[in-house]
Amino acid sequence: MPLLLKLRGVSFGDCQKNINDLYYKADAKKGEPLNLVREPDNKFDANAISVRHSGNHLGYIPREDAVYIADMIDKGEEIIAKLESYNTPKQKNRSWGITVLLDTKN
Repeated sequence: MPLLLKLRGVSFGDCQKNINDLYYKADAKKGEPLNLVREPDNKFDANAISVRHSGNHLGYIPREDAVYIADMIDKGEEIIAKLESYNTPKQKNRSWGITVLLDTKN
């Protein structure tokens, strides 16, 4: 199931600060473990999956992928999330992003 995904919602709330801290303070590199947190009560998407590091929200799994990944999590499958890369802004005043690698624990 290996799946590479660019996180969504990275420009909202504290996500940019948290991504910046991950890069500069935590010095997180490719392969750094990340946490997936289901948000079934999310008012925008009942399948929402938050991606976090040390409790800090970094963004969301894209809606089109969260549909089936949420189902897997809800059925008890363990999904492993790791930092794959940072998506640095090419222009000033643009948002940082993160690409994550998801896989099942096998």
